[in-house]
Amino acid sequence: RGNPGRGNGRGNGRGNPWRSNKGDRASLQALIGNTNSWSGIRAQPITATGTAGVLSQGIRRRGNARAAAQSLAQAYSSGQADAAAQAVASAATVDNDAEATSTAEAVALATVNHPTVAPQLLAKSAGLAVSRGQTDKYARTMADAFAYSKRSRNIPQFTSAVADAIATGGAPTRYAYGQAMATAIADGGDSQAAVAEATATALCEGGSTATAWAQAYAVALSQNSQGCLVLNQAKAMAESKCGSQGAEALSKAEATSTVLGFCGLMDFMPSDTSYNWASGTSGSSSNGGNSAYGGLVNNWGNSGN
Repeated sequence: RGNPGRGNGRGNGRGNPWRSNKGDRASLQALIGNTNSWSGIRAQPITATGTAGVLSQGIRRRGNARAAAQSLAQAYSSGQADAAAQAVASAATVDNDAEATSTAEAVALATVNHPTVAPQLLAKSAGLAVSRGQTDKYARTMADAFAYSKRSRNIPQFTSAVADAIATGGAPTRYAYGQAMATAIADGGDSQAAVAEATATALCEGGSTATAWAQAYAVALSQNSQGCLVLNQAKAMAESKCGSQGAEALSKAEATSTVLGFCGLMDFMPSDTSYNWASGTSGSSSNGGNSAYGGLVNNWGNSGN
């Protein structure tokens, strides 16, 4: 057992204390960075012409998601990356709800069928949307993509692509997908459940995936107070599903521990956990993943319900 920590944690098993940052918005702001320059941008339409226009029309067409995702991937891979990203940004920020929904489905399917291209496409389109003052509309569409990914049982693929996009796209991309998480959380239902499951998936993955996700989640927490409830659910799912791997990710990643600490969740580690990562034990493996979180963990992986 490591040395006990100070503040709101029990220690991280290696003798390094956690700093208590419960409710400390300054700790979130350190992850988020300065967003004033983006929030103050006057909204400008994202017009898609030429190849981008053709792609955008296909994305917005109902029932055409699979073909649209393939067209985007082909365009991106054939040297038309800017056109593909412009098409997504344009289609994702339309005022027509039905077309935005079709766009969400195409984007979600691209993360499944074209995983090598999707992260770059998500990053570039998000950056373009933010630069044109269209973050809110883009976030609205990506919140729908969260829900669609859950209904189609593709949360792991969607999570991986979005996390890679956040990691490579920099601060604007982190801001855009953080806003998307906040929007999905506010929507409730499948959208909120999708964010919880995706966050759990990122925590289990650990490393750069967990870090990138936590940085965007900090944006969501700054926008929506329900984010802590969803994070609580996600943390329970992660520890139930991936055991010591998930717990180690929580303790190692500074960004992850910051968002958990902000919500006061570093206290929620099971009391019978030894934190002996070398031996592979954790609360979920030692107690069957049941008692520590009561009824929070339900239907993990059963995304179709």
